[in-house]
This record gives sequence, structure tokens and C-alpha cells, in this order.
Amino acid sequence: TEFSPSRRSLLQAVRAELTTSLERYELANAVEESRRLAESVIREMQDGAIVLDPEGRCVVCNPAASRLLGIDPQASSGCPVDEWLPLPRASIERLRRSADDPLDENGDMLFEVEGRLLAFTAGPLIEPDGSRRGIIVLVRDVTETVAAERLKQDFVSMVGHELRTPLTLIRTSIDLLTEEAAGDL
Repeated sequence: TEFSPSRRSLLQAVRAELTTSLERYELANAVEESRRLAESVIREMQDGAIVLDPEGRCVVCNPAASRLLGIDPQASSGCPVDEWLPLPRASIERLRRSADDPLDENGDMLFEVEGRLLAFTAGPLIEPDGSRRGIIVLVRDVTETVAAERLKQDFVSMVGHELRTPLTLIRTSIDLLTEEAAGDL
């Protein structure tokens, strides 16, 4: 059957609207899937992740960060970092400066929190257009790593000392013999 030009135009408009609606629906599903995936990754991370907005208020605090810092994630949400992060104000400012200029600091910043040694790394959270959206702070428990490093250093120091003592005694004995202080060989 043949449609009149006005009906054909109406059908084309409906088809275009349906196509647009379908594309929006598929895009919304893709965005929602990406959001769920990102939330799942952040939730399951072993390292703590904290996202602060440009004013320094908490936007995201994953379960690992809550556990490591001994804080309630609900209490931190939307609050300025100075109010809930268990670090001295000077340390928080140092993290902010590190995020402003990541090349200015050498490596992680170590702080003791509730008897654990935590490494903090801060960096800017950048939008695709290059604008700054806030700060991301990663928190890692390095207590066991530092303890293992100390044990290794202590072991190497002890072995060095234990090897030097007999070697010194042997060297002294050889010197005495070569100087013939004990008589002819």
C-alpha cells in the first residue's frame, strides 16, 4: 500500500524517534553497566581508595580505606577530609600538595594509623577534557613489608658482623706469624 506524503513523513519521524530512543536506552544501559563495574572494582580493591572533590569533601571511600583507617564510610561521605581522616592537619596538607604536584614528593608518604604503617599516595583526579575534578588518595598497609625489610637488614647486618669477627681473628694471627713475633715459622 502506498502512503501519502504526510503519513510517510509521520512514519519517518516516528522511526527516527524510536531509533533515538533505542540508542538512548542502549547508551543508558552501557553507562549503568560501566558504573556497576567501576563500583564493583572499587569495592573489591585490597588497597584503600578515597576520592575527594575540589573542596576536599569525601565523594568515595571504599571498604578497604574504611577498614585501614578505622572509619565509618557513611560518616566520611560528604564531609571535609580534615574532619574524619585520622592524620594531623599538616599531613593532610602534605597529601594535598602532593596531589597538586605529584612530582614534588618522592614516593609514598608513610603514616602510622592505629598501630599500622600506611602508605598514602595522592594524585589529581582529571576529567577527559583536562580539568581537575578532585583528588584521589590511595592507601596501602605496608606494616608487614616494612617489618620484613627490617628483618632482612638485621639479618644481613648480623651475618656481616659474625663473618667479620672470625676473619679479624684469622687476619691478626696471620699478621703475628708473618711478623715472626712468635718466633720462626
